[in-house]
Formats: sequence, structure tokens, C-alpha cells
Amino acid sequence: MTLPSLIELIPHRPPMLLLDRVVSFEAHRVVCAARPSHTSIFARQGAILGVVTLEYMAQATAVCLALGRPHDPAARGQGLLVAARRLLLACAEIRVDTELLVVAALSASAGRAASFDCRVDAAPDGTTLASAELTVYLAEDPD
Repeated sequence: MTLPSLIELIPHRPPMLLLDRVVSFEAHRVVCAARPSHTSIFARQGAILGVVTLEYMAQATAVCLALGRPHDPAARGQGLLVAARRLLLACAEIRVDTELLVVAALSASAGRAASFDCRVDAAPDGTTLASAELTVYLAEDPD
């Protein structure tokens, strides 16, 4: 299965599109790749703050929703991050050019709300740099 590009899936555009590509998607679980660079709007002195991983995880949830609900136009539209629970940051900052794998797995859904177990791992060793449970809400399609 060929996966769509991120531009086709979520409304984010550079410089706020932080993910680089979708690595895999199956059964409401997505893995995306990212590599923060020196040109990132969040880069300072060769690193990004660890808290920025929250945005990486939020973007991965948007990708997961878009892939998991291909016939729902709202799933490719504006979503709202409602809550971030159990946010754990293993490091204060992440060096640029670190290859990241961002995982979002649907854990519960009710109507237009959904919760995801998320994490950001450093590749290739798999060290978890951040994790959280994110709850998102999909706005109704305005059309």
C-alpha cells in the first residue's frame, strides 16, 4: 500500500510541518519519521527543546486520524488538541539531525473525540525521548 504524502493528510505546511514522512500505518497506529534540522523554527544552538516533541506527537495523531478515517473530510481538517496527559520528557533538548520515529496509536474514540498513546523515539536505537496520552477533537467539516 502506497501511503499519501503528509501534505495530502494534514493541514500543516512548512515551517510548521515537522514530520518528514509516514513510515507505516496499520490498525489505527501510525509511525512517522522526522529529523529536526538547523533550519527548524524551533532550533536553537544546535538543538530543539524536548517540549517540542508534543507537537511532533500531535501531528502524528492528525496523520493517524486522516489515514484511519479516509472518507471523513473532517479527519483531514482542523483538529484541536484537548489534553496531554502523562507527558514524560526524557531529555531537555534533542540535537538537530537526530532521526526520530513518532508513534501514535488510537486508544479510544467517541464521536469526534479520540485519545492516542504517543511516543517519540530516537532511531535507530529506539530510546524513548518523550511519551504522552493525547486527546484530540475533530471540528465539523465547514463545507
